[in-house]
Parts: sequence; C-alpha cells; structure tokens
Amino acid sequence: MPCGVVVLDPVAGGIAPDPAGLAEFMAPIQVPGIVTALSATAPSAVPEVTSTGVVKEGLVRIAPGSGQRYTTGLIVASSTTGRAYLIDPGHFAIPSDTDLLRGSRRTRLAAIISERPRQPDGSLYGSEFFNLGIWDDRDVAATSVSTLLGVAAAVVDLTPGFTNSETWDLTWQGILPGLGGRRAELRLGGPGVGPTRLAIQDRTGLTGPGGAPVFRDVGRLYDPLLAIRINDLAVVDATSVATCAQDEATGLGGLFELRVTAILPPSDAFPGGAVLTEGGTFTTFS
Repeated sequence: MPCGVVVLDPVAGGIAPDPAGLAEFMAPIQVPGIVTALSATAPSAVPEVTSTGVVKEGLVRIAPGSGQRYTTGLIVASSTTGRAYLIDPGHFAIPSDTDLLRGSRRTRLAAIISERPRQPDGSLYGSEFFNLGIWDDRDVAATSVSTLLGVAAAVVDLTPGFTNSETWDLTWQGILPGLGGRRAELRLGGPGVGPTRLAIQDRTGLTGPGGAPVFRDVGRLYDPLLAIRINDLAVVDATSVATCAQDEATGLGGLFELRVTAILPPSDAFPGGAVLTEGGTFTTFS
C-alpha cells in the first residue's frame, strides 16, 4: 500500500473500509515523502459563525488557495522531504502544498517531456509517430502543436487547488491505470465454445461455498473507473508459459494482443467480470 496517513476505525480496530466498496480499505491520504510525526487539532470550543449568521458547530474554517471551506479538524504532518504539510481530514486531502515552515511558494509549470510511444520490445517507434504536445491557439491565425517548455508555461493555466508537488502524465493509447502487469486468466474460445474470455484474477486453488473457486487479486473489469471500452486492446504476456513459448519454426511468441468486443458481468467463474475478445496478433518477444 502507498505511504501516507491512514484512517483507523477504533471500533473495528483496523484501517477504515473503502466507503465506495471498491477496495479492501480506504486509501491513505497522500503526503510527499514519509511521514515522521503528526499533530492534530479539533475544532474550537467556540463555534464558527458565517457572515450570514449560520453557526457551524463542530467545524473549523480554513482558507487555502482553493478557497475558504469548513472541515472537521486539522492535521500537520512532518515529512522526510524536510517540510510540514497541512492535512484536511474532513476532505481527505492536503488543501495547500505551501510549506508551513519556510513561507509561501508559487505553483508553476516546471517541466514538460514528450516522447514517441514504445514498441513491445521497449524501443521507440520511428519518426513517423508523433510526440504528444501542447496545442497553442493563442494566435488563431497560426495555431500549432509544441513540446517546448516556454510554450507550455504560457498556455497551461494553473488555478487554485493545484499543488507544486503534482505531476501529470498524458499517454496516447497507453496502458490503462490499474491494469498494467496484473495476473489474468484466459479462457480460449473456439467452435462450440464461443469467443475467448479474459479476466483479471488469480486462482488460489481453494474452493468456497458450493465448490466455487476462490480467487485473489480480482480486477473489477466492469468498474467505469478502469475505463475499459469496446475495441480496447489487451496485451497478454505468456512468455513464461511453456506452451506459449516462442516457436523457432513459426516465430510466434508468447506476447500477443486481443481486441475487446464485450464486457461481461460478474459470475462465479469471473467474480470481477470478464471481457470477450477476438484476434490474436502474435509477435515475437525476446
């Protein structure tokens, strides 16, 4: 699990569950570096009163760069980065990335890096593939795409709420978040069997009620947060499977692509759902 500040349930005696029910526990509040000390405070005994006379009992008012708001308390966390961070536990976030010990700092765009996509063997595609860039439309008569930092700094607007430790990665047809390197189960199709089905899951070898298999590391492929869509490509790496090893005569290897044709709901065989696939564009892999 990633480092950060976790929320403990004193009744259950452990990490609080995910309120969305999608994970085993609530993810930690992300803090740069490793937290070395914590200090917390509850709201004042004197309740907050808004400008219109509304009493905010049990809340404290804060005013970060993203705007004034009320929360249930405040936490200060010191970190191995050498900085102290103010945490808003009521909104489960760091409301401001301003260094509490060394004054204010202005958030700005610091760098931009763009490169061509990579092939399955890790090498870059040729110059016929374009880099991702920033669309500069400040001059409507001469719009263009640029990968220069100076242009990006002038075009990208930062509004209150962004912090100076954030980074953004943009990928054209890249690996979907949360799906790279996951173990999967592939049910091959064929005449009388139907299309090939793929699910993110790993068998434990155990059985549950009614003899149903028990899985671990189940990926909920139906979850819209994973952003799986029809016509997405599933890249399957089966090079460690002896029956899928590269054939010297044909040159076929254990790395291949399958196109998603449908998304199936959860079942006993696929507790996180599955996708129907077609194709099988095999490529050599070394």
